[in-house]
Amino acid sequence: MSTIFRITSLLVGFGLMASAETPAEQHVAAAQHVIRTKPKSSQAYNDLAAALTRRTRETGHVRFLGQAETAVQQAIQLQPGNYDSQKIRIAILLARHQYTQALEAAKDLNHRVPDDIPVWGLLADANIALGNYADAEKDAQWMQDLRPANGPAFIEAARLREVYGDLEGALDFLAEGMRRTSENEVEEQAYLLTRSAHLQLLAGNTKSAGEMLAQALKLFPDYHLALWNLAQLRTSESNYAEAAALLKRRNEAVQSSASLYDLAQALERSGDKAEAEAAFEKFETRASAETAKPFNANRELIFYYADRR
Repeated sequence: MSTIFRITSLLVGFGLMASAETPAEQHVAAAQHVIRTKPKSSQAYNDLAAALTRRTRETGHVRFLGQAETAVQQAIQLQPGNYDSQKIRIAILLARHQYTQALEAAKDLNHRVPDDIPVWGLLADANIALGNYADAEKDAQWMQDLRPANGPAFIEAARLREVYGDLEGALDFLAEGMRRTSENEVEEQAYLLTRSAHLQLLAGNTKSAGEMLAQALKLFPDYHLALWNLAQLRTSESNYAEAAALLKRRNEAVQSSASLYDLAQALERSGDKAEAEAAFEKFETRASAETAKPFNANRELIFYYADRR
C-alpha cells in the first residue's frame, strides 16, 4: 500500500475535522484556568509553558517562547529543581535553535533519569540539529527499546532516514508516527503530513506532495509550514504568482524576518519588482536588528548580501 494511501486512510478515519481552537490553545486555556484557581501549582505553570512552546510551532510566532520562559521560571520558583520544568526549558532552547545548550542540559537530565523517553527525544533533536547523527541514532534506538513502536521514536527515525537519503524509509516511519497520533492532535497530524509532503517533493512526487499539503491545510487551515511547502511546490511548477500569494498568507500569519525574505524572493520571481524591493528593504532592516538574538535570520541575511554584491 502506498504511503499517501495509508496516510489518507488514517485521516478519513479521523474525520478531517478542524476545531475552532487549536490543541495548544486548548491546553493554554486549561492551564490558565488551573492557575487562576491554584496559583501555587508549579505543574499548572509547567503545563502552560509546554502549551505555549507548542503554540510556537502551530503559529511560527517566537513571542510565545518568551511567554513560555516566563511560565517555566514561575514553576521553578514555586518548586526549585523541578524535573518537568527542566525538560520544558530544553524544549524552549531547541525552539530557539540553541542546540548546544539544549544538548548539554538534556544530557544532564538523561543521567538523572535514564529511562525517560521524552528526554531521549530531546537528545535526538539536539544531536540531529548539530549533525551528531550517530548519537542521534542511538537516542532514537533507546526510545524504541524503552517502549517499542512509540510514535515519537518513529518520527525521530524518519528525520534520520531523511538525513541519510532514504526518503521512502522516512515516509514509512512518518506514516507509522501518524498511525499513533491522537485524532485530537490536528496540528501534529498536519505537521506529519507536511513533513511527508516535503519528502514527496524531494522525491519528485509532486502530485502526492500536493495531496498531502491539501489535507494538512484542511486539518489546520493556514498552517504556516504547509503554506511554505506548498509555495515550494508551486515554485517547482514555475507557478510563481501562486507561490507569492501563498507566502503572503504565510507572512501575514508568521511575520518573521525569514518569512519576509521568502516572500521577497517569491515576489521577485513573479515579476513584481517594486513590491519585491520593498519587501527586501524591510527584511534587511528587520533582520539586521536581530543578528545577536538566538532566533534570527542571519542565514537569509548572508544570502541577501551575497546576491546584491
